Amino acid sequence: MRKKKILFRNRSLEVGGSEKILLNILQNLDRNKFDITLVLNFKEGEFINQLPPDVKVKSITNGIDFLNKNSFLSKLNRAIKRLQYFLFQTYPIAFYKKHQLMDIETEIAFSHYMIPTVLNSPIKASKKIFWFHGDLLEFSLTDDEKYKLVQSLLKFDQGVFVSEHSKKNIENNYKIKLSNSTVIYNPINTMEIKDKSNEEMNETISFFDFISIGRFGKAKGFDDLVNAHYQLINEGYKINTAIVGSGEEYENIKQLIKQYNLEDSFHLLGFQSNPLKYLKNSNYFIFPTYTESYPTVVAESLILGVPVLSTNVGGIPEMVINEQEGFLFNPGKENVYKYMKKVLDDKELLIQLKQNCKQSHLKFNLEQQLNKIEQLFINI
Repeated sequence: MRKKKILFRNRSLEVGGSEKILLNILQNLDRNKFDITLVLNFKEGEFINQLPPDVKVKSITNGIDFLNKNSFLSKLNRAIKRLQYFLFQTYPIAFYKKHQLMDIETEIAFSHYMIPTVLNSPIKASKKIFWFHGDLLEFSLTDDEKYKLVQSLLKFDQGVFVSEHSKKNIENNYKIKLSNSTVIYNPINTMEIKDKSNEEMNETISFFDFISIGRFGKAKGFDDLVNAHYQLINEGYKINTAIVGSGEEYENIKQLIKQYNLEDSFHLLGFQSNPLKYLKNSNYFIFPTYTESYPTVVAESLILGVPVLSTNVGGIPEMVINEQEGFLFNPGKENVYKYMKKVLDDKELLIQLKQNCKQSHLKFNLEQQLNKIEQLFINI
């Protein structure tokens, strides 16, 4: 059987929800059917070392992981990076020819950042697929930029949305029909999640009442979580809350915790290569986010039998059965506080919710979603 040559485009492989899903796909696609290439803007990120060895990885330039600590050499490397990226944008065909990519049959823009690049690829004969994560209405783009992005989606041969919410939001708000698109939920490897969760914890605190996991950005609502925790502590509740992750808002959240004198009860665990062991050893996963699509971490929580307290944004209501596997609520610190207090005041709730979550893993079927993805690549 002849293998189909497919190429994935992404910015990097830094730790993130969509990057984890990309890694899952690259690890599990049938090697008898596909010859796989991954092209990154920047060769950086914690997931790079987890790529299968048969995936051909090309990069436009090295990332910050490869910058020299010497000040002069670092500046030189940055200048070279800018030049390399400029040359790619100006003459992309030179990059494709150099890396022998002109015979690629299908190109996949795995994030919305890659949509213009793939749409304007020098491989004119290739079939082109976009993969859409997130809620366009919440993107940090101008109205004009959002409109242009939507118009670009219509030019692709095929598109994939990771939630019904994400697709319908664009169709309803822009009065269009994305007939070239389908919804494929993120493939989740339940066995891998369960195995990793069994790793031993060596931390001083080995159990948390509430845990959140994610990249520290303003939209994650971690300040709401700190404020809700602070209010509960002031009311006399003895609780431990933790956040696993890193990002641009990390220092701001750290300062807020210090301002409220919460260092003994609110724990920032930073980046962890395996956050699942912390998740498993928590009563509740709490997710105060303001915008989301189909977050892998919510699926991971349910697979491990940990009830979810989350805002009802994006595709989350497609994942969590409200009042059975946890509670969904509107964003804002008042609701975060309300539902944290609700579950603390009723100890029987935890028992019942955990019982309900015992079968939650069945809804996340890796093979089923991979089959849909493979059929999409074969039939396009």
